[in-house]
Amino acid sequence: MSFSVIGAILKKATEENETSKEQTEMMSQAAKAYKLFSDGKSPVDIAITLNLRQAEVTEFYREYWKLKQLYDLSRVYEEIKGDIHSFVNLSRFQIC
Repeated sequence: MSFSVIGAILKKATEENETSKEQTEMMSQAAKAYKLFSDGKSPVDIAITLNLRQAEVTEFYREYWKLKQLYDLSRVYEEIKGDIHSFVNLSRFQIC
C-alpha cells in the first residue's frame, strides 16, 4: 500500500471521527437542554448556561414540547410563528 493511499484513509477516518464527535456533542447539548427545561429553566437561562444561540435553544425547546407530548402547543406555534402577542390577546379576549 502506498503512502498516498494510507494518507487518504487516515484523512477520511479523521473527518468521520470529527463529524461523529460533533454529533455526539450536539446530542449532549440537546440532552442538557432537555434536562434544564424539565427543571423549569427558561430558554434564556439555557442559552446562557449552554452558550447556545437562540435558534438552537428554540429548536431544543420545540423538541422538548414534543417529548412531553405537547403536540398541540407545537402545532399552534407552527401556525402562529412570530405573532404570539396577537394569539395571546385573542385567547385572553375569549376568556373574558
